[in-house]
Amino acid sequence: MWLLRWLCMPATLLVLVLLVMVLSLQPAIAHSAETDPKEFSEAIAARLLDQIRDGLEGQNSDRVLGVFDAEKMANYPAFRDQIRALFQAYESFRTSCQIAQSWPEGEKGLVIVNFQLEAVSRGESAPAERRSAQIRIEMERGRKGWRIVALEPRGFFS
Repeated sequence: MWLLRWLCMPATLLVLVLLVMVLSLQPAIAHSAETDPKEFSEAIAARLLDQIRDGLEGQNSDRVLGVFDAEKMANYPAFRDQIRALFQAYESFRTSCQIAQSWPEGEKGLVIVNFQLEAVSRGESAPAERRSAQIRIEMERGRKGWRIVALEPRGFFS
């Protein structure tokens, strides 16, 4: 009897491990194009802005760039380089953003965001640099879900 229980333990453990793996993938699956809402909403904009904030504050340029559509955004390579240069120049960031306005326009979503950024330079004892601007963001639903396809002024992140 104990041998049967012992043989079943690895199978039970395997099932539990697989269950944990599937459950941990659900947030990633939840934001694919198939499950992203087709209609633009302020909640979609807030999710993308949260990802930008998390990427900046977590020192993860790939997370920041992950919300932008490289295929649809004009001059994306220059913008990508600008974001990477920002991460090289500064050691840490604190951000705040508030959606001032959002509205659908055809199949796109437009957002006006009040964005504040505090950046601490690398290796310098200079005070933190503070920036604030009202940023216009255009979002579009593509094969990877909702992504940012335009942002003005781009110079805010340089």
